[in-house]
Amino acid sequence: MQYNDEFYENCVHAFEENIKNMFYGDMKQVIRSCAFMDHGSFRLSYEYIPLKYTITIESEMRTFDIRIEDEEKASTHLWRIEKHENTLNEKNIYDAICLLKKALNMDDIDLYIYTDKKVYVKNKQEVKRVKNWRALVDEWI
Repeated sequence: MQYNDEFYENCVHAFEENIKNMFYGDMKQVIRSCAFMDHGSFRLSYEYIPLKYTITIESEMRTFDIRIEDEEKASTHLWRIEKHENTLNEKNIYDAICLLKKALNMDDIDLYIYTDKKVYVKNKQEVKRVKNWRALVDEWI
């Protein structure tokens, strides 16, 4: 597969514009790292000010991933909240940012934290240990 800087720069621009248009001042960009010659990789990181979350968008080759993380490093991926197409193109980028906005507006996201070789799920109501993590993985697939 040939790597095309213009293609990846357009994708980065699509993420930045969609976030700016959908979130206005609620998102502050803190990292913009592009290494297109390294398998088309880029990383965009934002602070979601209302909930103090870090939103990280990473790409390699022709796919992307969006991770949501709180101040205690509990995190989840957007695809765990709602399945979506993650191939890099303008429609998928727009759809994923819409899903991200919807998820953040719910303000009750399950975040996962790994401590002492144990998995915990954290949400607005509680933090509890996940005893059957295999069932959790099956749920994500």
